[in-house]
Amino acid sequence: QVYGLKRVFRYGLPYWKIILLTILCMTIYSVSLNGRAYMIKPFLEEVIIPATEMREMPGLASFDLSKIKEEISEEELAAERAKLTVVLEKKLVLLVGIALAVVGMIPLMGFVKGYASSYVVNRMVRDLQCDLCDKFLQMPLAYHMRARKGEIFARLNSDVGRSRESFKLLFGELILEALTLLVGIGAMFYLSWQLTGLITLVLPPLVLLIVKFGKKVRKRSMKRQEKVGAQMGSMLQMFSGIKVVKAFRMEETESERFRALNDELFRREMKVVKTDEMSKSFTELFNNFTYIMFIGVGIYAIMKAMLGLTLPVLVAFLGLASTLYRPIKNLSRAYN
Repeated sequence: QVYGLKRVFRYGLPYWKIILLTILCMTIYSVSLNGRAYMIKPFLEEVIIPATEMREMPGLASFDLSKIKEEISEEELAAERAKLTVVLEKKLVLLVGIALAVVGMIPLMGFVKGYASSYVVNRMVRDLQCDLCDKFLQMPLAYHMRARKGEIFARLNSDVGRSRESFKLLFGELILEALTLLVGIGAMFYLSWQLTGLITLVLPPLVLLIVKFGKKVRKRSMKRQEKVGAQMGSMLQMFSGIKVVKAFRMEETESERFRALNDELFRREMKVVKTDEMSKSFTELFNNFTYIMFIGVGIYAIMKAMLGLTLPVLVAFLGLASTLYRPIKNLSRAYN
C-alpha cells in the first residue's frame, strides 16, 4: 500500500503548486464548515438566551428581581429593557454578518478546490495512460504474441478508469475529509475537552472496522478486475475472428461463452458492492450510536452541573459532532 501511494504521489509531483492551492482551499472550506456549526454557541449565549430571559421575567435578567420591584419604576424598567434590546440587536447583526461571511466561504472554496483537484486528477490520469501505453509499446514482440489483447485493453481503459476514482479520492475527499475531521475535533476539544476525550474511546473500534472491510474490498476488487480483462479478451477474440464464427455457425456458442463470463463478472462486482455497502452501513450505525451517546452524556452532565457544560456549549458540540459524520464515512470509503 505504501509503495502504491508513493507511485500515486509521483504522478502528482509535477502539479504540486495546484495541489498546495487545493489544500489551502480545503483548509478554509473545513474551517468554514465547522465554523457554521460552532456559530450556534454565540447566537445562544449572546442573543437568544438573554432575549428569552428578558421577555419571560417581569424584571431584567441581569438584575435581582426583588430590588427591581423596590428601587426601579416601570418607566426606568422599560428604559433598561430598551437599552438591552438595542445591545442585543447590535450583537445579532454582528453575529449574522460573521455567519454570512463564514457560510459564504463554503461554496466559494468548494468551487476552487473542486476545479483545482479535478484538474490535477485528470492530468494525472492522462499521464498514467500515456506512460502505460509507452510501456506496452516498449515490450518485446514475444510479449505481445503471448499476452491476451483483452488484458492490455483492460489495463488501458478499465484499470485506468479505476485509478481515476482513486486519484479523485486521494487528492479530493481524502485530504478534505481528514482536514474537516481534524478541525472539527479541535473545535470540539476547545468547547469541552472532557466530552472530546470520550471520542478516543470509540475511535479504535471504528478504525478496526474500516480496516477489516477495506481488506475485503481490495481483495474482491482485484478478482473483479481480472474478470474485466477476461471479458474484454473474449469480445476482441470473438469479433476479430467473426468470419470463422460465421463460417462454422458458432454464434450461439460464442454468445453462451460471453454470457458466462458476464455472469461471473456480475457476481464478482456484487461481492465488491456488498462489502462496500456493509462497510458504509456499519460506519453509519456506529456514528449514530455514538451521537446519541453524546446527547445522553451531555444532558446528564448539565443536569448534574458536571464537566462545566452549558446548554450553548452542548448544542454547539453536538452540531460539530454531526459535521464529523460525513468525513468519517467518506474516509472509510476512500480507504476501501
